[in-house]
Amino acid sequence: MKNAVIYTRMKGDTNKITGQGILEQKLKCREFAKKNGYQVVGEYADTTHIGKSRQPNFWQIIENAESGDFQFIIIKCVDRITRNLNDYYDLVKRLRTHGVKLLFVDGHKDEPIPSTTLDWLLSMAIKEAQ
Repeated sequence: MKNAVIYTRMKGDTNKITGQGILEQKLKCREFAKKNGYQVVGEYADTTHIGKSRQPNFWQIIENAESGDFQFIIIKCVDRITRNLNDYYDLVKRLRTHGVKLLFVDGHKDEPIPSTTLDWLLSMAIKEAQ
């Protein structure tokens, strides 16, 4: 079985309106895991503003990646962790050193670059600019 953890993040009440609330994200991630044969061995959530210093549970996952207890992190979409391309690639490199990959319910995984590279890069650039 492929072991995974789920990460969700919500910034204020605006995410409740757009369907990005913690519960909705968890349900979609759990469904994705079940459908794709992943064993969920943990769930982490942050309900603070975006930013490395304000996502303590996400950074706890990064530290826990060294344990080898999971090989995947399931996240609804990339902007739950970052909207910055450099930060994203730094994160992917760090996780790869521990054999951990990111999986996004809304379409992409971290390796090597999604098949729709141009669309993905444009979407990240737009999110970074917002």
